[in-house]
Amino acid sequence: METINILVIEDSKDDFYLMERILKKNHIPCSLHCVDTRDEFLDALHESNPNLIISDHAMASFSSMDALQICQKERKSVPFLVVTGTLPEDTAKSLLSLGVDNYVLKKDLDLLPDVVKQALKKHKSWVSSGVKNLTAEAISKPKVDNNSFALKFTKYLNDKIKSIDGMTNLMQKESLCTKYRNFHYREIKSQTQQMRYVSHCIKEMAELKLAEVESNVINLRLLTTNVWFELLESRFFDVVLVNNISEELTWKGDVKVLKVILRHIFRNSMLFKDSSKKLNRMKLTAVRQSEYLILEIEDNGIGIEKTVIPKVFDVFYSADTDYKTVGIGLYIVKELLDEIGGEMRITSELKEGTTIQLLLPQYS
Repeated sequence: METINILVIEDSKDDFYLMERILKKNHIPCSLHCVDTRDEFLDALHESNPNLIISDHAMASFSSMDALQICQKERKSVPFLVVTGTLPEDTAKSLLSLGVDNYVLKKDLDLLPDVVKQALKKHKSWVSSGVKNLTAEAISKPKVDNNSFALKFTKYLNDKIKSIDGMTNLMQKESLCTKYRNFHYREIKSQTQQMRYVSHCIKEMAELKLAEVESNVINLRLLTTNVWFELLESRFFDVVLVNNISEELTWKGDVKVLKVILRHIFRNSMLFKDSSKKLNRMKLTAVRQSEYLILEIEDNGIGIEKTVIPKVFDVFYSADTDYKTVGIGLYIVKELLDEIGGEMRITSELKEGTTIQLLLPQYS
């Protein structure tokens, strides 16, 4: 078995040595290197080319979030684990949604060997069989939480029906003035269009899941540009596309699935532009790393509050108080990424913008 190069961010040498002993005691072939400052981490990240990163959550001058953001900025697709003394549930959920693969409390360090194995298996950074097995596993795994989705979808429909029924009853009153009658008419039309859009999205997702996986080689710059202009044709958006993807970069996979994923992400970037800024733009970059293609989508829109990032993948959840969206786009993105064995990571700052990283496996 190949030796695993593990970079550890830890300011307690005792905890570092304890992790090292536990891993080697459980026959994990590994070489560990410990750092505890930002500069040391940057040097080690480039020089040692780690297969795995383990970080304490909070230290005096450095944190797991600092390290994770550096990895994402440097486009280092490395399994990232957090080992810490305490971690509130909300913080744990936020870390996982932002790209941390897993976490272990220091009182439960006996679990570390299994967590390390799972993280490495997930990323396939040391398994020669590559993405083909990961994709097959993702396609064949049983679908979960269908009942939860059905209940949420039913509630969504019932709420809309009650709202439309209520407005219809009001419109039947002879005493209602023309102004309010027209207002309710527009609301009914708007909610009907929203329901039609949701129905279309769910039908499209279901058809893609039921269809056989197709594998085609596409030019990524051309595909992303085409998806962008298809959206512009359906509605005018005052957002500029900056496509920095190399003209030679290709991806092999299910193009129909990727187009739907991109459409939902691009649509959100367009809808949630920051009107106070002179120029609203969405920038695309991509790089191939190991068996993955990493596509980064960065916008300078209104951003997402960090506390709600873990919820944005929930069906019918929307952080938007103006109801521009119904909260189904990112749910579908996550479902389809699971189908092809991919991942999605989100970082965002309010009033600054949002960055999304898509880790797309290359089909064999």
